[in-house]
Amino acid sequence: MRIGADSGRERTPKFISKPFLKNPMRMRSIGLAFLLVFLILLIGCSKFPSEREESTTSFFTSPQYSFSFSYPAGWQEVIVDLPNKWAIKDESQDTILFTVNKAPFDNLALLGNLQAVRDLYEMENQSGLSEEKMDAISKIVKLKEYSSAQFYTYAIDFSDKNVQSIVSGTVCNGQEITIVLVAHTTASIEKTAVYESLLDSFDCTA
Repeated sequence: MRIGADSGRERTPKFISKPFLKNPMRMRSIGLAFLLVFLILLIGCSKFPSEREESTTSFFTSPQYSFSFSYPAGWQEVIVDLPNKWAIKDESQDTILFTVNKAPFDNLALLGNLQAVRDLYEMENQSGLSEEKMDAISKIVKLKEYSSAQFYTYAIDFSDKNVQSIVSGTVCNGQEITIVLVAHTTASIEKTAVYESLLDSFDCTA
């Protein structure tokens, strides 16, 4: 049984469509579920720059978790009373979501596989999965090098909702930082470029 992720330098991960699961009703994504919560909490809470405001790059820094990244100024940072969860979104409500949890170990390949198991099968570990399903998980989870960090990454296509999601994660000072893009299918190429640029700017400081 393969429990590691295939490494690769593909520019974007291959989207896995909903029929990937034999029981699609059990399929979920941390990004999609988290997005629904945020949309309920955040409608009307964000102010976007006017057209006359100069478009520049914005920067986010987390003193608590010691990491930073940059993102387009047209995306609005969203902060609510969730200390380890937050997001940025644009005017079309396409969203990049962030969660921070203590990493049980530093092995990114295994962390990526476990996160994919949770997202795709609603299981906390792979002990109940068949070898065939674990092998399929190992094939979709990739490891990618960016300027300052390595991430696991995989993608899910919710074709029935016209939504695509990319899930990536890294370890920073013992914390697993999970970053999820949730974008409308029609804008996925443009938003994926924004997402990739954000991951490339991610910096973890000691």
